[in-house]
Amino acid sequence: MSIIPVEQVWINANFKETQLSGVKIGQKVSIVTDFYGSDVVFNGRVDGINMGTGSAFSVLPAQNATGNWIKVVQRLPVRITLDAEQIKAYPLRIGLSATVRLHETHSQGEHWQRRSEKPRLTQATHWLSIPPLLITKSSISSKPTRCDL
Repeated sequence: MSIIPVEQVWINANFKETQLSGVKIGQKVSIVTDFYGSDVVFNGRVDGINMGTGSAFSVLPAQNATGNWIKVVQRLPVRITLDAEQIKAYPLRIGLSATVRLHETHSQGEHWQRRSEKPRLTQATHWLSIPPLLITKSSISSKPTRCDL
């Protein structure tokens, strides 16, 4: 049996390389799990961005055959930390599915909007590395993307 402190819960979110251009450390994130549904929205922050794709660090990295002209979009892990108080109120389980939304920010980390545009969200598939989350009203509406926690 392993005991994991709630203060150390995070999500490893695998974002497509085309989604990472605006991702910054400290950026706010909203997370909805299938476990609790849309009634519980967890708040988090980007804690780190991995420097390589998962395949670059695998024991047997994928090799493209000669003449294979199909470009495959790679995914890079983004570590998202969660609010410990939310996790205490709504514990999660490892391996759950979730939807993660990154709130677009400018260099000072504040939410912003381009002229006459709705706030842009980046969504990705994610994996929960340890448990739980909270409830909040979702401030941004967008079509969710399925994720694994």
